[in-house]
Amino acid sequence: MVGDEGARVKVAQQSVEKLHQFAEDIISLDVNIGISSTSLPFYELLECFNAMLHLGFSCISKLFSKGQIPVILHMLDKVLHSSARVLALEHPDCVEPFLVLRQNVQCFAIVSMNILEGSDELTLDSEDENLYKSCRITSCSVACDSLRWLRCVKLDDNINNLKRIIQMDVLQSAVILLTFIIQSAENTSKSSTPTSFQSIQRDFNESLQYFHAFDVISYHLDWVCKSAALLHHHKIMKRNREFGVVESILAFVFAVCGNIELFAAMIANSQLLQVVLKNSLLNALSEHWAQQKLNGAKFHRGYIKMHDSTLSFTSGSQENEFVKDPAHNAWRRTLQIVAALLHVTTENQSYILEQEQAAAFAIDFLHRFEGDVRFFVESNLCDEPSINTNPNPSSPESGVVFTFAAIAELSDIMALVSELCSGLHRKHFESTSPNLYLTMCNAALSICRSLSVFLGALGTARELFTALKSLNEIMNEDISNSSTNSQYRHLASNPLLSDGLPNATHQAIRNALYASSCCSCVTSEEHSLSLRNVTKTSGSTPENLEQSFHRYVNNSFICLMEEVASKCLLCALSVIHKVHPYSTAFVSFTAEESKHLDLSSSPPIGAIVVIRSDSRYDISSNMVSTTQATRHGKVIHYNSMARTLDVEYFDKLRPAAERQIDIGRLAALEDVTKRINIFEYKPAPYSVSDSDNSITSGDVSIGNLILILRWCQEHAPRIMSTSSVHRLSFEVMGIANLASIIIGNEIGLHLELNSPAFASEYVTKEVNSQLLDLFDDEANLQNFLLDTPTDSLSDIPVLRGIVDAGIWKAVQIQLGSTLMAARVDRENAIKNSDQTQPVSAKYWVRRTSTGVASRRSPFR
Repeated sequence: MVGDEGARVKVAQQSVEKLHQFAEDIISLDVNIGISSTSLPFYELLECFNAMLHLGFSCISKLFSKGQIPVILHMLDKVLHSSARVLALEHPDCVEPFLVLRQNVQCFAIVSMNILEGSDELTLDSEDENLYKSCRITSCSVACDSLRWLRCVKLDDNINNLKRIIQMDVLQSAVILLTFIIQSAENTSKSSTPTSFQSIQRDFNESLQYFHAFDVISYHLDWVCKSAALLHHHKIMKRNREFGVVESILAFVFAVCGNIELFAAMIANSQLLQVVLKNSLLNALSEHWAQQKLNGAKFHRGYIKMHDSTLSFTSGSQENEFVKDPAHNAWRRTLQIVAALLHVTTENQSYILEQEQAAAFAIDFLHRFEGDVRFFVESNLCDEPSINTNPNPSSPESGVVFTFAAIAELSDIMALVSELCSGLHRKHFESTSPNLYLTMCNAALSICRSLSVFLGALGTARELFTALKSLNEIMNEDISNSSTNSQYRHLASNPLLSDGLPNATHQAIRNALYASSCCSCVTSEEHSLSLRNVTKTSGSTPENLEQSFHRYVNNSFICLMEEVASKCLLCALSVIHKVHPYSTAFVSFTAEESKHLDLSSSPPIGAIVVIRSDSRYDISSNMVSTTQATRHGKVIHYNSMARTLDVEYFDKLRPAAERQIDIGRLAALEDVTKRINIFEYKPAPYSVSDSDNSITSGDVSIGNLILILRWCQEHAPRIMSTSSVHRLSFEVMGIANLASIIIGNEIGLHLELNSPAFASEYVTKEVNSQLLDLFDDEANLQNFLLDTPTDSLSDIPVLRGIVDAGIWKAVQIQLGSTLMAARVDRENAIKNSDQTQPVSAKYWVRRTSTGVASRRSPFR
């Protein structure tokens, strides 16, 4: 109808101007003849009002330019005021036209504020800023009034009735509008003055309290959950609004958890939270899972198998038999809400009462659904190695298979557990639910083990395909060119290609197939994503063998699985870090406290300490890192009479050791009773696809952490080379930091407990060598970017670019002796290699325990 945005804005302005006249006509009609259910003129005017409002809404909903911000703001103000005058005439005898009016007004407000908030440069003068604040408060009143009005009007029981559909739409749009206003208020806090933020926050809170919004919303949630539970039981998933309304209300509660003042009001009036955590839909879902478990058949949690009478597809494949279970989305959102409750109270220590209430809600929720959570975790993270039934042994299959819904739920569970293991919540969780606490800790380790294999194979395949592609491009160029020749020599020394191109191609294909076998497509939508390449290729160029198999790790579905798996792994590593005995091994002291310490009853000989360079410097963190004011070291002697320490430092600063250190300089002391390892002292496999089941089952090992860090390393060049940071980039950096902390602590503990002495020489050298590949801070000869010129190559390790500088420095200290031993072994290997071999082959060739030479891992 309208060709350009300018014309759309003009039409929208004209329709909004007409609203005022229609509003005056409707009010005049009411004054002169009154509103009657048979008053045709009134209905005609109201229909015209709705038509104009819908026209304006349709026009602004298609705007993409942010240049009309003031115009849209003033249109929103006029719509709200004109609509408020008409809504004041609302009468039970004419419900449907007013329902449509409420829906149109709320949608207009949502779209308008979405354009306003979506603007990168939302700069308003003081007058327009006040107007925008007024519009948001008025919109809040409109939405709250709609919720109150729907509670007074009996909702139609027939889900296919047009009136019922409109009622559900009004309910959902009202809740979405309130959620949007909450998020808008949070954005205001970041861009406006504190006074401005407090003003809109106060008015918003008062408006919600005036309309008793939490009580009204809890009523609607309870009612809609009962209706959705009945629909779920009969597998009626199409053409109904109930599940969408449930998700919208839960999204509103989740947004409230991000606003500390609203959160305090909501938790004080616990009725809404009680309905969120205990409702008919969750009970029906739990019964559904229990019935599936009793049937004994394998079922995909998060999906529903549809009967032929419900849905029909042209294909008869398994993917077309299932659809996503909307009730599972409600379950996942509830898990996120419980985690948010704990997070906001942990971050705001002043809310002591709310912190206790949030912990009580979380523990009660977990107890209520403990059976469902425990069964899901144990069934998806079975420690028993699976039997490979693949008739083609050349096509590797993993022992772990995840669906998108399963790994997404695991991520939400681990996020909740991570919050429960934070601060004071951990002791409460461990004491009130010891069995569930142990199950969740073991689950975090199992997730770390399983996802490290999936991500390790994925990273290996991608890096191999990239190396092969780069080599093919270089081989087609003039090798006599100095730049091309330099790139070729760098590729020739790449460990990925050290065993030749045929073997590299073979390993790329096997790892791609292995990574793909970890993911299961269940619905037709997921199957379609698996056929969609992320990287566009020229249609005129035929695919070669490498490109055809590259699809297995370069399609939209595998990237989606990688993103949700990274989030799950980040939460699992967070749990491991928080429950690790060594995370609380250091006791910090102020200078005044350390002066009065008496260590004569248990001399700290052999314990790790943090020493202040200045006795006036204090630390107060459980994660103690080396700074200019502190140094790490080990106590070699303690003089109980003089109360002094002799310490050997770990870093390379001078002096390397210090004697007769006054006890007042002791900043932190290790509790040696917490020297307990969680990860076994084993290296990573050279190729995940060729490894036995020990890497995917049994105890988690150092090798699993190495696989995780290799995957992070594969992503690092892309993260460092782009200015825009994707969500996955944040998760990769978080994983790299947590995995580095854990691996540093674990290696340090293994060295203190002398674990390498009980391992074979081969295992020790492999662990050392693999750690050197990741953390070699002196000379990283293998680190380079395939698409960069020679003069841009750097000796800085790739992993260092995405790891926090403080964490990197602390890990370097913990791994100091390990890295030094690995460098010596590497230098000896180079000297002892056969002089007839090329330098690259001499450097990378290894010997197994049987003495037979084999390749080094292609994935560093």
